[in-house]
Amino acid sequence: TLTPTALTKIAFEKTAPSGYTKIGTLSTGINVYQNSNLATDIAFVWAGTIEAPTNCSNLFSSLTSLTSLEFSNFNTSSAVQMNDMFTNNSKLQTVTFGTDFTTENATTFAGMFNGCKALTSLDLSKFSTPKVIYMSHMFYNCEALQSITFSSSFTTANVTAMQSMFQHCYVLESIDVSSFNTKKVENMNAMFAQCKKLRSINLSSFNSPLVTDIAGMFNDCLELTTANMSGFITSSVIDMGWLFANCPKLESVDLSSFNTANCENMSMMFYNCTSLKQLDLSSFNMVNVTNYSDMLKFGSSNAIECIYPPAYAKGNLTITSSSYLYAYNYETNSKNSNTRVTSIPSGDSADSIAYAIDGYNFFPQW
Repeated sequence: TLTPTALTKIAFEKTAPSGYTKIGTLSTGINVYQNSNLATDIAFVWAGTIEAPTNCSNLFSSLTSLTSLEFSNFNTSSAVQMNDMFTNNSKLQTVTFGTDFTTENATTFAGMFNGCKALTSLDLSKFSTPKVIYMSHMFYNCEALQSITFSSSFTTANVTAMQSMFQHCYVLESIDVSSFNTKKVENMNAMFAQCKKLRSINLSSFNSPLVTDIAGMFNDCLELTTANMSGFITSSVIDMGWLFANCPKLESVDLSSFNTANCENMSMMFYNCTSLKQLDLSSFNMVNVTNYSDMLKFGSSNAIECIYPPAYAKGNLTITSSSYLYAYNYETNSKNSNTRVTSIPSGDSADSIAYAIDGYNFFPQW
C-alpha cells in the first residue's frame, strides 16, 4: 500500500503512460496506474477531462518525497481556493501545467508554493489572475528557485496581500514584475526579503495608493545594487522600517516619488547599506514618524558621498558612517562649514542644503 508521503511522481493523463500498470479505480471512475519500474510513480488516467475540486487548498501539500507533478489532463477552471496547493513539498523539482490548468476563477494563491525548496524554475505563463486577492507567501522558502515566468495575464489587479511573496528565494537573481497591477495591494511587508542573489529590481510601475506596510521589503538582499522605485506610490504607507536594511551592495535608489506624510516607522531603513553613495530624501516629510532609530546607520563604510536631507526631519537623524560629510549649498556648490556633520537637524530643511564629502561636485546634480 502506497502512502501519499512516499509518492515521487504524480501525473494526470488521458491515456496510460508507457510502462505503467493499472492498480485500481477511484469511485469517480478515474483509473490509477503505477510505474512498473518505480512503484512510487503513479498516474491518474481518464479519457475525459479530470476536473479539479472548487477548493484545491492543500490538495498536493506535504508530499515530502514528491519530485514531479504533471497536469496534462487536469481542469482547474472551477477552482476558487488554491492557497497552499503545493506547500511543503520540499523535494519537488518540476511542475508541468497543461492547457486545462487555468486560474481565471481563483481568489487565493497564498502560500501556493511555500516550502518547495527544490524547485528551480516555474512557468506560470498560463496563469490568469483577474480574481485573485491573496498572494502572500506564494513563493516563500523556494530556496532554489532561479526563474519565474509570468504572462501579461498575471495582472494582480485585485490582489490586496503580497507580504513575503518572494521571501527566502535565495538564488533568484532577477524577477520581472512589470505586469503587476498593485493598485489594491495593502501589504508588501518582506516581499523580496532574503532574496540574497537579487541584483536589481524595477518597481517603477507599482502604483500602490493603498499599501500601508513595506517594512523589510528588501531586507537582506545581499547582491542588490539598484532599485528603481521612481513611480512607487507610498502615500498610505505607515511602516517603512528595515526597507533596505542589510543591502550591503546597494549603490543607488530613486525615492523621488515617495510621499511619507503618513509614515510612522523609518527605523533601520538604510541600515548597513555600506555601498550606498548618494541618498536623496528631499521628498520625505517625517512629521508623523515616531521611530527613526538607526535610519541612517550605514555602518563603518565611507561609501556615502552625499545626502539630501528630508524636507522635514523628525528628531536629529544620526548619520553613522566613516565618511566625513559637510553642509553644502548645492545650488552654488559651496561649503557652508568646515565642521563635520554627524546628524541631520530636526525640522524643516534649510534651502539648498545637502551634506556631502569634501570637494563633492553638485554640477550636474545626480
